[in-house]
Amino acid sequence: MTSNGKLGVSVVGAGNHAVNHLRVIQQLQGDIRLVSVVDTVPERARQVAETYGAVRWSTEYEEELAKEDVDAVILSLPPYLNAPYSIAACRRGVHVLCEKPMALTLQQGQEMIQSAQEHGVLLMIAHNHRFDSSSMVARKMILDGEIGELRHISGDLLTYVKQPSTEWRRSVERTGGFVLPLLGCHLVDLMLWVTDTSARRVYCEMSWRASEWEGEDEVSITMSLVDGHGNEFPATARMSANVAHRRHETIIGGTKHTLTLSRARLVKDGEVVHESDQSSMSFYRQMQEFFRAIKEDRSSISSGTDALRTLEVVDAAFRSAKAHQVVEYA
Repeated sequence: MTSNGKLGVSVVGAGNHAVNHLRVIQQLQGDIRLVSVVDTVPERARQVAETYGAVRWSTEYEEELAKEDVDAVILSLPPYLNAPYSIAACRRGVHVLCEKPMALTLQQGQEMIQSAQEHGVLLMIAHNHRFDSSSMVARKMILDGEIGELRHISGDLLTYVKQPSTEWRRSVERTGGFVLPLLGCHLVDLMLWVTDTSARRVYCEMSWRASEWEGEDEVSITMSLVDGHGNEFPATARMSANVAHRRHETIIGGTKHTLTLSRARLVKDGEVVHESDQSSMSFYRQMQEFFRAIKEDRSSISSGTDALRTLEVVDAAFRSAKAHQVVEYA
């Protein structure tokens, strides 16, 4: 950080999704300084840099990592670039906020974490749904024991995709799949995070129906989740890119109460107990947490190590679907 305490940030990847990060950087100008925008397309890098007030723009990632005013990078890239770009930043002593999915494989995710630990930098994964106010309230209620002992959790992410928003999203080589890594990992991550659990067993069936992309568009996952006390309970997650009536909902059943969580609200036993604020606030709180974790030299919400639990489920789901067998973790 500079002498005035500001974090010098380079946004890498100037596509549509990067706007979510760029807007909140503007709102946090007292803490964060946008020093550069990096993109392989020069005109796009220049336009975005000018629009959001960056000091400069570039097409050369490695050169930007070597600049003294770059303390951190925000990676908004196709998933196949997440691991190599994160590791390159870590080796330069640069902090990383990396978009999800964290990596294409579990091994890549583990290598990212190892590199961050070896070079003493923060690796945070942008699972922004954790920062929705309803999600945060639900997690507190669950961990405080307000709904009793957990007995069941189920989640649906059902949507309709006519065409991928970018060409790279069509490619399994670049994304690792389709509906599971690009959309469904949000659902899996939220289920694990609000309950503070990890998967012990995973079984998955998936199929591919559309010709517009290469990866799966129908996914059904059954899991056995385990909490910090060793207690196990069943969980299911369903994802679809073919459903006209969209639905994004998670149901958490306890011995005292049942919670229903969506991005709009949190319901307990049929009664609304919390209304989410505007969705952009999740990106604001996420960026604020990234800055504070670096400043306070601590781990973060959605650290690489914590987010690895989600990547484990994604990895296990693909392996299970391929072999039609249960994948079990120790």
